[in-house]
Amino acid sequence: MPRLFLSKKAFSLVELIITIIVLAIVGIPLSLLLSGHVLGTLRCEELALADNLARFEMEVLYNMPYEKIESAHFLRYQGYDLDAVRTVEYVHGSGLSEESTKKIIVEMRKPGSPAALARYATYLSKNIQYPY
Repeated sequence: MPRLFLSKKAFSLVELIITIIVLAIVGIPLSLLLSGHVLGTLRCEELALADNLARFEMEVLYNMPYEKIESAHFLRYQGYDLDAVRTVEYVHGSGLSEESTKKIIVEMRKPGSPAALARYATYLSKNIQYPY
């Protein structure tokens, strides 16, 4: 009867523990680096989306009649998980005057958050002639 061949090249328990420790020393910083990179990428995507939606809202305002531009709050703007806040105030004249200027601020925020991810401001005027 042939004898079973037993390999004498097995790992000892000490070698196995040292290998696990070395892998942990190398693996933990790499996993932290990778998770930081993923979180940074997600944050950049969110900021880019907020910036693009704020610019889109500004374009909508530029194409609106002056009299209809008012303060507003839009939940889940354009179907995205961001809220748009439009603040309009008169800096010259009023709604009843012939000449007036409005300061318009558009902010994109996470729902329920007071901090703006993107913020744009512009001024629009009605019946004001500027000498050039």
